[in-house]
Amino acid sequence: MSSALEDTRFDPITLKELLKLECAVTILTDFEPAEGPMAWEIGVHGLRISFVYHGRRMGATYLPDVAKEQGWTKEETLVSLMRKAGWTGKKDDWSKVQLDVVTYRGTKASVTWEEYRALLMVEEEEDEDEDGDEGDEE
Repeated sequence: MSSALEDTRFDPITLKELLKLECAVTILTDFEPAEGPMAWEIGVHGLRISFVYHGRRMGATYLPDVAKEQGWTKEETLVSLMRKAGWTGKKDDWSKVQLDVVTYRGTKASVTWEEYRALLMVEEEEDEDEDGDEGDEE
């Protein structure tokens, strides 16, 4: 609820948008230091970067599906990720920054609003069945 209604980065979810919503969770595994900033595969690896810029430690992460969904190249992904971390350098200077890159994999599970509502209805029916069964055990 707080993400849907109170996240200041986005407008609150409206009633009209409910039918279009999808909720997804990604379980992250297999964290490994990368051999370099380009040693990863789009659509396979998530990235966690860290670096020092103007004396400040900065870092950010993208889940494995972000670059693919955005249609980015590896370079565009890294520049965007650096910007997300707060880097304000020139786009073409990204490779001059000493990046620590960690790759990881993710398993994603998602559900649409309608699927979620159907799951709730099944749960309610099961709860009603359990409540009804208690009186039958005499």
